[in-house]
Amino acid sequence: MGFLVEPYRLFLIALQRYGCIHAPLWVNESSADARAAIRYFPLVGLLTGLFSGIVYITVAHWLPPAVAVVIAILSGQFFTRAVHERGLSTTANDWFAGAPDFSAGTVAVCMVLLLKFSALAYLQNEWIVFALICGHAFSRLAALPLVVVWDKDSLLQAQAEQPCIGPGEFLTAAFYGLLPLVLMVTNRHLEPQMRGPLLIGAGAALAVAALLGFVMYRRSMQMSDAKLSAIQQGAEVVFYLGLLISPH
Repeated sequence: MGFLVEPYRLFLIALQRYGCIHAPLWVNESSADARAAIRYFPLVGLLTGLFSGIVYITVAHWLPPAVAVVIAILSGQFFTRAVHERGLSTTANDWFAGAPDFSAGTVAVCMVLLLKFSALAYLQNEWIVFALICGHAFSRLAALPLVVVWDKDSLLQAQAEQPCIGPGEFLTAAFYGLLPLVLMVTNRHLEPQMRGPLLIGAGAALAVAALLGFVMYRRSMQMSDAKLSAIQQGAEVVFYLGLLISPH
């Protein structure tokens, strides 16, 4: 069972970095561990989506769906300690650095939260839980390819020469990021008209993640956890918006 200890330790590190659960004292984190643990970034997203979905189902039993959506979104922020929203705020402030009397980070976070609520509130109630699970997991996966191609050694301020995430680690991340989406698309009980929006949302999330990464790269913005979180937030909200598109 010893071969399971290291993956479990890296998962706990990822859960501590991107979630609200603190790792046990025996988990010793280094910069190299933080770099290696990023393979579980989508898995933490999957757990975040599951938590938010459970909260939505529970609250929607007693309160209107729109209120349940708001509380589900807030529960996701609680599960992640709002680390991605804080990263988005930091990135937006860096983007508009020097603008007088203008908090770009606050505006960006408010706009993203408003778009998330609007998109989810327009979905049919039975699809909101699936949207939360798929959106949280896939958006984190969509942001990861940028780690491979963009300033590998700067992520998490790691100075090692090896890539932040290699092919094996990326396959692990892809498994957890794609798992809920594949299960939904291949489910024979899924309404046929929902397969298109799911694929559109996934494609749009990938496109927006690539666009944001390209623009940040062109602006010589160094890769960091904050930039990764900003890209993830953009991919997540676009995924939800893509679910509203009905191809004809």
